Amino acid sequence: MLGIEPSLKFLQVPWIDIHPGDLLFLFTDGLTEARNANGDEYGRQLPVDIVCRNRQETSNLILQELFLAVYEFTSGRNLKDDMTAVVVKLIE
Repeated sequence: MLGIEPSLKFLQVPWIDIHPGDLLFLFTDGLTEARNANGDEYGRQLPVDIVCRNRQETSNLILQELFLAVYEFTSGRNLKDDMTAVVVKLIE
């Protein structure tokens, strides 16, 4: 992880098996903190919903749908933070 506070403690999690079609979705807080004209944040659930709804698509298309949804939510306003997202899909 990058930019993590050194004093934070993390729990160890067990290994998980991954299979074709599984995906990994990573994003920065610039995505979840994007605000609309009313000052409402985009939040964490909407990006997850978009990824789940488009999970059968390519990683590129999932990202396009995600960034389009944020653009529409913010009405194209300038963002105050960078917005980064990564979708990695395991294919056969």
